[in-house]
Amino acid sequence: MADEEDFAAWPEIERRAYERGDKAALLRTVMLSIAFREPLPAWACRAFETAYDHVMMGGARSWDEVFGKPHLGKHKKSVALENLKYGIHRRVCDLHKGGMPIDEALFDRVGQEMKPPVSKTVISDSYYRVQRILRRLGLPVEQDDAPGLPIRTSGK
Repeated sequence: MADEEDFAAWPEIERRAYERGDKAALLRTVMLSIAFREPLPAWACRAFETAYDHVMMGGARSWDEVFGKPHLGKHKKSVALENLKYGIHRRVCDLHKGGMPIDEALFDRVGQEMKPPVSKTVISDSYYRVQRILRRLGLPVEQDDAPGLPIRTSGK
C-alpha cells in the first residue's frame, strides 16, 4: 500500500498536467484524494468549481467538454495498462530496493505477477515512461525517492 509521502507528490503532478491541458487530471486528483482519504487540494477545488459553474451556466454542452472524453480511440486493455503505469513503476522500484537489478528478469517477474500476465516489454515501457514523466516534472527518479501507487494485480 502506498503511504502519505506517495500521495504528497501526486497533486502537484496532476496540477501541472491540468495546467498543460489534460482535463482528466482534475478527475484523477479527485479520485486520488478519495482513495487516500486526503482533502482535495485547493487548486482542484477551484478548478472543479469553475468547471461545474461553466457547465451549469450553459457554457458547455456536456461534462466531457470540461473533464475530457474518456479513452478516446483506445482499447480497453491499453487503457487499463496506462492506468497501472505508476503501480508498475512502484513495483519495479520495490523489487530493485530488495536487491534485484533493473533488467529483463525484473520486468518479466513484474509482468508475471499481473493478472492476466503482461509481457516484460510492456512492463519495461511503462516503467521508463514514468521515469520520463518524473524527470520532465522535476521530481525524483531515484528508486528510493520516486512516488508511486500500489499495483493492482487483479481486476478488483
